[in-house]
Amino acid sequence: MTSRAGVTDALVLAAGYGSRLREVAPCKPLAKIHGVSLIELAVRQLAGVGVERVTVVTGYLAEEIEAALPVIAQRAGVAVEARR
Repeated sequence: MTSRAGVTDALVLAAGYGSRLREVAPCKPLAKIHGVSLIELAVRQLAGVGVERVTVVTGYLAEEIEAALPVIAQRAGVAVEARR
């Protein structure tokens, strides 16, 4: 399936500290809204418009974000890989 714009690959930046959300989660990508992390919401939205492959650029707390990606990929039904 091709997205409406013909784009099948996407890049998500998840490398910042998210310091304003420090009381909610250790970093912004892992902050949850109604039990779903922001990074998962982003991947789901991309899958919903036809994106098939998502690359997530990690930095701060990369290990924690990368550990969540396989489950997110399975739930969203798209390939997700991490890059530092």
